[in-house]
Amino acid sequence: MRIGHESTLTSSLLLALAVLGLAACAHDGGGSGPTAKTTSAAVSVDDAAGELAKAHCERQAECNSLGGQAFSTRTECREAVARDERRNLNAAPCTVGVDKPQVDKCVEILRAEVCLGNMGEVESMVECSAKRLCAH
Repeated sequence: MRIGHESTLTSSLLLALAVLGLAACAHDGGGSGPTAKTTSAAVSVDDAAGELAKAHCERQAECNSLGGQAFSTRTECREAVARDERRNLNAAPCTVGVDKPQVDKCVEILRAEVCLGNMGEVESMVECSAKRLCAH
């Protein structure tokens, strides 16, 4: 009889440990797979457009390119570029938001842009295209 009691006790203990393990996994936040991970690093279209516009226009100002463009001030530049970026990102559409690490990568590229003539539109850079920026 004692052997049967130990076997039942061991089985009960193993079952309890399994239940605790499953509960810990569910509590860990990994419940819904890659989508949950991506959306936690997502930012809104407005925030992304603002960051991209700021980086683009600051670099244009550093390169003394604002006056040669359609913008006479950084503010005009930022408003116009942000509006264009919002339009591009909304057309993509970025239904889950915009991938923050990709926005950061694009900002780095914009800040390092060579000061030669027209910098062009943000969207024209492969790393800054709406297709690359949208979170999936």
